[in-house]
Amino acid sequence: MYLEGFADTTGVMQTEEALERVAYEMMEDMHTDGVVYVETRFAPVFHTEGGLHWEEIVTAVLRGLEKGKQDFGVEYGLIICAMRNMTLSQEMAELAIDFRERNVVGFDLAGEEGGYPPKKHVNAFHYIQRENFNITIHAGEAFGKESIWQAIQWCGAHRIGHATRLIEDVKVSDDDPTEVVSMGYLAQYVLDKRIPLEICLTSNVDTGAVKSVEEHPFGIFHRYKFRVTLNTDDRLMSNTTLSREY
Repeated sequence: MYLEGFADTTGVMQTEEALERVAYEMMEDMHTDGVVYVETRFAPVFHTEGGLHWEEIVTAVLRGLEKGKQDFGVEYGLIICAMRNMTLSQEMAELAIDFRERNVVGFDLAGEEGGYPPKKHVNAFHYIQRENFNITIHAGEAFGKESIWQAIQWCGAHRIGHATRLIEDVKVSDDDPTEVVSMGYLAQYVLDKRIPLEICLTSNVDTGAVKSVEEHPFGIFHRYKFRVTLNTDDRLMSNTTLSREY
């Protein structure tokens, strides 16, 4: 599963001790929910108010995750996020590579899609590709299928976070909304290349990306053999667990 574990809007997670504690307690929550492997993602740029540098922030989070692994037996990977509306994507990409030997497993682009297309950060993703590292990008949640296209073709995403709007490239039957009549070039490409879609059902309802779980395109994606996974996104904001998502 993946989750977004460290979105600090309260000013609480601005010390090494706080970051370590939150990471550790997250691992305890994963153990309680029966999770055996978790990938959690966060943006270090949101944790500098107390004077910490990015390397100190990532080290503190990893320290908490590692202690959690030792105490609860949950394996983990950490994903470093760059934010679409900021100009620090290259720095975040380099930070992710610096920590690749310490369980940082990927680089992500998150934040508001509208007005901040993935291709604006293409240099950072080209750097990640040259380093033979892993790319996952939030795309197709609040913005259309074009965002997914850019994430894959411009930025080389190996996985897509959400991808809810990929359904716009799928034509379904007027008589049976569960039957696919045809697929556009993007949907067919995602299917053929087996690009995983990180589906977040409850979160997508909460953010208005879909009207209800019943109307979520996950059912169609799963039925037609897209590579899909279930995830929590922000467990706190959506008041959910991975068990609840399943």
